Amino acid sequence: MGFLYMPIEPDRKKQYDLHKAANVKDYPSLLMDWFHMKTGYRFDLQNPITFNEKIQWLKLFGNIERYTDLTDKLKVRSYVGSRIGEQYLVPLLGVWDNFQDINFKVLPKKFMLKCNHGCEMNTVINNQSLYGIRLIKKEFEEWLNINFAFFNGFELQYKNICPKLFAEQYIENNKDNLDDYKVWCFNGIPKYIMYMTNRNNELQELLFDTEWNKQFFIPNNKKQKPAIDKPDNLSEILNISATLSEGIPFVRIDLYRLNDGTIKFGEMTFTPASGTFRWNPVQWDQTLGNLLTLPKYEKVR
Repeated sequence: MGFLYMPIEPDRKKQYDLHKAANVKDYPSLLMDWFHMKTGYRFDLQNPITFNEKIQWLKLFGNIERYTDLTDKLKVRSYVGSRIGEQYLVPLLGVWDNFQDINFKVLPKKFMLKCNHGCEMNTVINNQSLYGIRLIKKEFEEWLNINFAFFNGFELQYKNICPKLFAEQYIENNKDNLDDYKVWCFNGIPKYIMYMTNRNNELQELLFDTEWNKQFFIPNNKKQKPAIDKPDNLSEILNISATLSEGIPFVRIDLYRLNDGTIKFGEMTFTPASGTFRWNPVQWDQTLGNLLTLPKYEKVR
């Protein structure tokens, strides 16, 4: 299974408890303190300029109710099915409220087990031994008790998601690898594509514009994979992303492309990296910020 249970670090747990217990009126000041701790600088919440700053604003004052249903990895399936068709959904194998409700005997030997209410709460299950199941039980039970809204800087679109477990069919390109196309959409218009691969070893990524020209700004200094060919169904990837992102100031549409060209939906991400990217070169933070037009909001609470 390749899985080792790792409890939450004490410092992060302390911060999580503080944020979760806070009064709503204190969210802005606590978010600003958190952002300063992560980035080393402060900004005016009433006048955000860069991409990272505008993501912080959207966490508090965006259309949180709508984003909640689109962030929920189960509820979003209805939205995707109605907008682009159910053929783009990874087949669902089961949904449960508790880990002990899962009947592993009726599931395939290899599948993805996920939580619907957070980020990176998933693992590949490739056997069904009792030992392997015990290894993941603690982790999933801990995840189910986390309100992810307070786990990494007030990503409030997660706050009111009802935690559940679900299993999806395992998909891949080559052995234990999956090509991921993350389309950055601003006001319903795709602008950039982040291609990611080799997740199980040394994660590599490339950035392209919508004409598949390589870009040379890199978030968080990730290693860049050598150039790859433009997918023959790039227009389909962009059309899907435009349809799903319609009417939204910013969202990243995550799609998988299989070896046969089939496209599968991954998720909709409203606050990538919780708005703390370290751009290289740094001016791209403002360049991307210029693309993000915030909705009107009369007064910052």
